[in-house]
Amino acid sequence: MPKVRSDAPYDPNDRESIKRYASNLKGKILGEVCDAEIFRFSFKNKGSFGSALESGYFMIDNNNEKEPDFKDLGIELKTAPMTSATKTEYRPKERMSLSNINYETILTEGIQGSLLHKNHELLVVFYLDNGEADIRDQKILGSILWKFPEEDMRIIKGDWETIADMVRRGLAHELSGRQTFYLEAATKGPGKGKGLKRQPFSDELAKPRAFALKSRYVKAIWKASKDTERMIKDISEWDDKKTFEEVVIDRFVPYQGMYFDEIESRFGIHNSSDKGRYASIARMMLGIKGKKIEEFEKADVVMKTIRLRPDGTPKESMSFPYFKYEDIIEGTWDESDFHEVLDKKFLFVIYQIDNNEDVYFKTAKFWSMPVKDMVLAEEMWLDTQKRLRGGNYDSLPRSSENKVAHVRPHAKNKADTYVGLNGHEYEKKSFWLNSSYLKEVIDKLIREERKK
Repeated sequence: MPKVRSDAPYDPNDRESIKRYASNLKGKILGEVCDAEIFRFSFKNKGSFGSALESGYFMIDNNNEKEPDFKDLGIELKTAPMTSATKTEYRPKERMSLSNINYETILTEGIQGSLLHKNHELLVVFYLDNGEADIRDQKILGSILWKFPEEDMRIIKGDWETIADMVRRGLAHELSGRQTFYLEAATKGPGKGKGLKRQPFSDELAKPRAFALKSRYVKAIWKASKDTERMIKDISEWDDKKTFEEVVIDRFVPYQGMYFDEIESRFGIHNSSDKGRYASIARMMLGIKGKKIEEFEKADVVMKTIRLRPDGTPKESMSFPYFKYEDIIEGTWDESDFHEVLDKKFLFVIYQIDNNEDVYFKTAKFWSMPVKDMVLAEEMWLDTQKRLRGGNYDSLPRSSENKVAHVRPHAKNKADTYVGLNGHEYEKKSFWLNSSYLKEVIDKLIREERKK
């Protein structure tokens, strides 16, 4: 089990002593605070910073035990690499890995044995990963002792059950981050088909995975959610028999079938012409006054409003932010912004236009893109990359060429341009989900709703 050296300058059995000792790290670089002796050893892998801090500052024997680092208090030490978003703002570089998923034992161990026993409470040390090859030069930004709020823990337990149910159904090979909210089954190991694991209820081998907190949840820990508004303000509002998705959808139910101007009137708004009014009213139906919903920020949920024509076809395709040509030409699909956003969970807030051109609220549904459709989106992205690499900036994949997505301009006007790698200016473009594809998705969601 993890062991703290007897000469450690803090009390490993006293929460406040650990917290004070960790607070002394802020503003220091790793080489200043760690015993220089430890750098005689090789610290070149992904977890090097954490390993060095663990043994060189907190004086804990490096280990892969299932016990938390501070066993008697149930506190696990974690490090979180950050990158510079602006001169004064930082964002997480990655998700936070918690513990490996053992497909063979997850169901017998339950959530307590497979996850919470080791990660009930976290001491998180944030540091700036500035790309330095020598980890001794990396700066520590601060630390926090993080105990999951009760409402967050309920969502995490729901996420764990989603992951466990995939294993129970023999579908561990289909696990994906877009299936859950705060906790995800993140890939581990070398990738490229190597190191695959057996699963108990299928002959199909599955990628090795670990329980991890999504990067947006790590960001929430860092920022303590100062700029967001909670949707569930009192845990007593949450019927514990309901999932988080059901709690969210229930907020919309009273407004189903109501015309948009009637809903606006309920919130004291009349004849709004604001471009974002449909999204604004969607947030109001959820009980949110501002623009950021804390639960959605932590879970990385993308809320999108969709208006359907009288025949049920979306009024328009679904757009995403414009891309930089060099990111497509020089990047990879797995690391692309488009892959990242499609790998999230979406909340579709759906409005219907009637035959008189009046708009009413129809329904709200959670959705994540199926694996087979993600493959088609990847094909479209790779085709875009191929054309751009060939210098073809003006003839990119159209909606008729791919079932799922296409590329088209996303600019304010012809003068709204971005420079290509050839030095010429081109109209800004972005990826869009096809309206015909969205119609298929929405039709299926509504059919499933009627079956319930």
